[in-house]
Amino acid sequence: MSSDVLDVPLVQEYRRRLLAAMRRLPAAEAARLHEQIDAHLRDALPPDAVDGDVREVLRRLGPPEDLVAASAGDETAGTVRPGPFRRLRRMRRRSLALLAVSLCVAGVLLGWGIDYATSPSLVTGGTFGWWPGQAGGPETTTTIGGLTQSAVPFAFGKTQGFYVALHNPSGWSQTIVGLPPYTPSMANSPLHIRLALFDTDHQDSPTSYRYHELPFTIPPGGYAFLHEYWTTYDCTSAGVTTSTDRAIVRVRVGGLFTRRETIPFAGMAFALVAPPDTPKHQHCPTNVPESIVLGTGK
Repeated sequence: MSSDVLDVPLVQEYRRRLLAAMRRLPAAEAARLHEQIDAHLRDALPPDAVDGDVREVLRRLGPPEDLVAASAGDETAGTVRPGPFRRLRRMRRRSLALLAVSLCVAGVLLGWGIDYATSPSLVTGGTFGWWPGQAGGPETTTTIGGLTQSAVPFAFGKTQGFYVALHNPSGWSQTIVGLPPYTPSMANSPLHIRLALFDTDHQDSPTSYRYHELPFTIPPGGYAFLHEYWTTYDCTSAGVTTSTDRAIVRVRVGGLFTRRETIPFAGMAFALVAPPDTPKHQHCPTNVPESIVLGTGK
């Protein structure tokens, strides 16, 4: 295989015709034209170019006789094409323009990718609590090592849940599109979330806003209440506590990329406590179907 496109048979034949036609030119001009044509052929074709590509490049150059006639200013050989140097410059300018556009697009995509990878995740906004009517019983708050835990009893067969305020500190819109696969609630039953935007300058009770199912978009710099809830069908051992101090969601950033975000509750945790079984209080009813005990049905 040749290492130089000038050794390709079709190119050699073209150059032989060119050399024959250039005998009419002054030596310096012939040498300059010959050098320009060779440089263009090397730029336009790889050494292993197929015949079809070679013919197309040679067709665009035009017959060697016309190139020489145009270079000499002789228009007697039929319709003379634009001068070879001007045509070569024009073809190179077109290639450079395409390269510049490609580099510009690549730069924009790279910039988006870097901004996306480094954009801050959603954070909690400092407001949280059990959703009114979903605590399931009296709330007990304890603080250990800077972590505040709010615990309530398991309320078998009832909807339980809490709310937290979220903030989008990034310069991109962030759309919560869903939960990662196999995301259980504290009660080992299917987890649900819904959200509502709010203005920090006019913040009302979390229950006063209109909530929406997923997907839900929080604009750049925006705030939203997240209501996380489930139906408690867990019959765990008496006195056992389960808790969570974070939300894990799938987020689409800027409408382009989707990533998994873990949102800590900033020193806050919610807990469910199974009360002790006594004759007056049994947190698990008798004759509960196995599917409900295992958190797989209702």
